[in-house]
Formats: sequence, structure tokens, C-alpha cells
Amino acid sequence: MDIAFNMTPGRIHALSEVELRIDDAPPAYEEEHRADIARNWEEERLHKPALFDGRMLMFSRLAVSDGRLEGLCHPVRYSTYLHWRRHGRGALRHCYANAILVTRDNALVAIEMAAHTLSAGSVYFASGSFEAEDAVDGRLDLEANMAREVGEEIGLDLSGLERESGYAALALDSGTAVARRFRLDLTAAEADAAIRRFLSSEREPEIARPVIIREGEPRPARLAAQMPQLIDWHFASPFEPVG
Repeated sequence: MDIAFNMTPGRIHALSEVELRIDDAPPAYEEEHRADIARNWEEERLHKPALFDGRMLMFSRLAVSDGRLEGLCHPVRYSTYLHWRRHGRGALRHCYANAILVTRDNALVAIEMAAHTLSAGSVYFASGSFEAEDAVDGRLDLEANMAREVGEEIGLDLSGLERESGYAALALDSGTAVARRFRLDLTAAEADAAIRRFLSSEREPEIARPVIIREGEPRPARLAAQMPQLIDWHFASPFEPVG
């Protein structure tokens, strides 16, 4: 097993602590594949002209020990991530925080991505890649990342919400989700309506619509790879709030 990436793929890992640090040096992958990254970027832009080659963070280490996840990430261009996603994993991994929003009636709030986005039609929990602005004193603030992504994508505020005491991590080839559950003071119907109001006020929203997931009902089409296991884990595991 690669000691830098020791999580068992496809298994939910219960975590009591997460520490993700930043190394400002770009990874060797970006320089080694520079020409191929540029060519792949042009191909991607042919299909999705709205893509922006901004900055994000990718990981050279994601290792779990005794319920603690430690990671080391580096700044890369978005085009580097797209090349990695299409052409091979190498010595990097993608990792992102997932705020799992649970309504008062125990439904889950997911989103369907809009047609102009890279993941058009895909259904998953509101989330996004880590960025340098998520860092405080060289360490990533997962809560800040979750709050930003949820606020930008669906207009809900995580501050003050009851939240789970720990985290759950799921490593797949497509990326590693680090998830935490938050309890909304809304029913599923109220959450759906609030998100639709927010979307109607946006000029070009990132998502097409909210997707409500209830226990025992058919699963939505086009679930992202991490979603089936995270959904099953939620409905099988009691919500254990902080404190």
C-alpha cells in the first residue's frame, strides 16, 4: 500500500480529527506534464467555453491513522486537475469537503449541476475543491470551505447549525470526500423552496435545481460516484452532534 495514500478505496472511514496542511511549492506533476496539460485544456474548452483556469489545491499525501486524517496539498491550476482527472493519477489526489445537509424530517439536500458546468447533470452534495483562501496559518479550514460552497451554490448559511462531532471520509479514484453532517432547521419542502428562491435571484447559477433524497425512495439519476455510499451511510448511522 502507498503510505502517502493509505485509505482503503470505497470504504467509509470515521474520523475524529482532520489536519490538511499546505505546501506552497507546486507539485512536480504540473511541470512534468506542462505541454499535455495545455493541450488537454484546449480540448476541454472546446466543449465547455466557460471554464476558467483558476487556482485550486491538490494533495500529495492523504493518510489515516487512529481516526485522524493528515494531508499535504499544493497549489495547481484548474487545467492541471482536468488533465489529472482524464489521463492518470500519478502522485496526486483530489480531495474536497462535503457538507451533508440534513433536514428536520431527515431528508438529504443535494444539487443537480447546471448545463454550462463541467459536471452538467451530475447530482451531489454542494461542494467544491479546496482553494488557498481556505487556509489559516498553513492549514485548511474545512468549515470555511463548506460554508463558502454551500452559500455560493444554494444560498444557505451553515453558521449556527447543529453539526456532527466527527467526519466521514470516502476515497475513490475520482477523489476523496471528507464529509460532515449539518442539521437544517427546515423541512425538506422548506429547504427546496428556499434554494429555488435563491437560484431565481442568480444571473447564472452553478446548479440547475435542488434534489431532495429521502430514505426508501428511488435514488436520483446521475448520482456522482461518492453519493451512493454517503447516502447509505447517513441513513444507517445516527447523527451525533458536537457536545
